[in-house]
Amino acid sequence: MKHLFSHLKEVFSRIEKKPVFLFLDFDGTLAPLAPTPQEAFLPANIYNLIKRLAALPMVRLAIISGREMNDLKRKVGIEGIIYSGNHGLECDYPEAAFGTKIDPLMLKRLSDAGRKLRQKLSAFPGVVFEDKTYSLSVHYRNVPVAQRGMLKQMVESVLEPYVKARQFVLEQGKMVVEVRLDMDWHKGKIARSLMDRFPGSTPIYIGDDRTDEDAFAVVRPQGLAVFVGDHNKDSQAEYFLNDTLEVQKFLEFIDNHFRQDR
Repeated sequence: MKHLFSHLKEVFSRIEKKPVFLFLDFDGTLAPLAPTPQEAFLPANIYNLIKRLAALPMVRLAIISGREMNDLKRKVGIEGIIYSGNHGLECDYPEAAFGTKIDPLMLKRLSDAGRKLRQKLSAFPGVVFEDKTYSLSVHYRNVPVAQRGMLKQMVESVLEPYVKARQFVLEQGKMVVEVRLDMDWHKGKIARSLMDRFPGSTPIYIGDDRTDEDAFAVVRPQGLAVFVGDHNKDSQAEYFLNDTLEVQKFLEFIDNHFRQDR
């Protein structure tokens, strides 16, 4: 991967005068990572920047997150952009929504598994559990280091029958275990769906976690895939930014780029 700010001329030569479709993750990309999901917030300067970008005729903007969509909307609170939650299963652009196609029985199984997990998680101080209807999250950032291995083993043990039956998959994120439905849908699929509905734009996807890798693979052949964090040689992204402050700086460059052309 290449540090994006060392290749700005190359990056903007690929954008040129074309419209762009910005796909942005939330936690760790727009909002700094927080001790718990509830404590994460969108800094005021990022909020104002996203609002300015969303008003530009040459920019289309979507925020794609593992959060539940309504939670994501509350955290961001900007109209005129596309929101997608639960790693793409939820989307407020109706033609791209996938969640309505899911068998309710699958969601009931997920809810039942969530109840079993919740009972056992009470033994681990600092753990945060989320039932997001289409997925479950077990956050262990505040769990004592000595207990994290036991916690992950417990989660795997409770969910093993569902995983063996190809009903759920477990995915490790940044201090979180994600429990997702075992189906061929992810952030890459929702990015592709939206790109197909709005052709002619250069796609730019910026994200910081493993769940963004599917989207990097989809976007990179046509646009820019940007990883947030330390250089990661295993990532599908072509470029990287070090942190949320550098994400803000890059978005400011995009804002200035299109305002100069007006």
